[in-house]
This record gives sequence, C-alpha cells and structure tokens, in this order.
Amino acid sequence: MQELIEYFNDSQVKVIPGVELTAKYNDNDVHILAYDFDISLVAKVLKERNEIVRCKKNEEMMEAIKLLRQAGLYVSADLVPTDKQPVTLTLALDICANSFNQNIFLKKHGKLFKPEDVYYEFQAPGLPCAVERSGVTVEWLVQKLKYVASDLIIAHPFISVSVVTRSLVEAEIYDLLKIGLTGIEVYHNNTSNEQIKQLKIIVQEQGIHYTGGSDFHGNPTDTPLGEYGHDNILPDFHLANYKFY
Repeated sequence: MQELIEYFNDSQVKVIPGVELTAKYNDNDVHILAYDFDISLVAKVLKERNEIVRCKKNEEMMEAIKLLRQAGLYVSADLVPTDKQPVTLTLALDICANSFNQNIFLKKHGKLFKPEDVYYEFQAPGLPCAVERSGVTVEWLVQKLKYVASDLIIAHPFISVSVVTRSLVEAEIYDLLKIGLTGIEVYHNNTSNEQIKQLKIIVQEQGIHYTGGSDFHGNPTDTPLGEYGHDNILPDFHLANYKFY
C-alpha cells in the first residue's frame, strides 16, 4: 500500500489506507473496516492481533475436533486452521467433503449437508460441539486502533461474515457504535435498497460516518470498484477526513 501512496503522490488521486478485520462480538464474528492510518503503526497492531488469533485458532480447532469426533463424525487428521476463514467453517467444509459423514446425514436427515447445515446442527452456540470462537474482540481492536485509525467502520452489518455466522440486527449496530466504532458501511453489493434506507436513518440519527463499495476481491465476476449492487455508482461517503457527495 505504501508503494501505491507514493505512486499517486503527485497526482489528483488520493489513496486512503484501509484494512478489513474480523473481530469477535458476543457469540458472533463481525468485520471492521479501519481507514486513514499510519501504515507502520497499524502493521504493529496487526502483527500482535495475528499472533493472538493464530494461537487461539489452534486451541479452538483441537477442542472442536475432539467434540465432533465424539459426536460420531469423521474429521481429517491433518486439518489445520487457515488465516482467511473461521475454524467452524474449515471444519464444516472438511466434514461435508467426507462421504462417511454425508451418508450419516442422508440417513438421519434425508439430505446431504452443506457447511451451514453442519454449523447449525453441531457447532452453533448451545449445541454439543460448540466451542468459543477464537480471535480478538471488537473491544480489543477499538482499544488498539482508536488513536491510530481515523475511522473504524462496521462492515456490511446486514450481511453475515460467512455461512457460519449471522448478520447483525439493528440493536447490535447501536451497541457496536457505543463500544467505539465510528460509522457504518451503508452501500454494499448484497445490501438491499430497504436496508440501505434503514442504515441511512441510523447514520443521520447518530451523526456518524459512512462508506460503501463493491467488495471487489479481484475475481472477474466481481462488481467493479466504485460500484455496488447492479451497476449502481457509489453516490457518497463521509469519513473523518474525507467526504464525497
């Protein structure tokens, strides 16, 4: 990112540093968008965060594998956590890929299981194979980044982080703002027009910042940068130090 900033240094293009982070919130995961920061300072926070997450993911996976096997499911012996997805999803994908497990599901439930089926049958909070999610909390990230990043935005609040998490409800958005997040991602590829209106009301009511975008990840089928939904150009955003209308 530093190279990109330097490349556009003498142009009219302004590069705003940003990063999307996963954090624990109650029994769920949320994404937080940090914007406008000193890259070297945030790099130190990310290094500390990644070490904590790596250790906790190993512990979560070991405990979860033990419980899933006790429940009669096959889990691969060489399975390890990955950086980019929850442990519950890594396990659910592995379980679904095994014919032994799918035969059990077919006999008991009359269908083959998808990862979300595994989660809501075995892994969700309160179920026999549930294990506390690994990671750092929203409070931890706010404490570490509130004086480093200009904005900490709740990413796509009405869109779940993955099939093994749930989307937020309005009361949880207000709670996250009380914790110290500074705004909401209003515009997103999978946020409906009605949900956008709902989020705009919260933004105006709370006097907070907001942003949005395509959630472009480099895939040919992704919505282009600067757009959202179906050919909708991002109409506006408001960060601490930047506005566009």
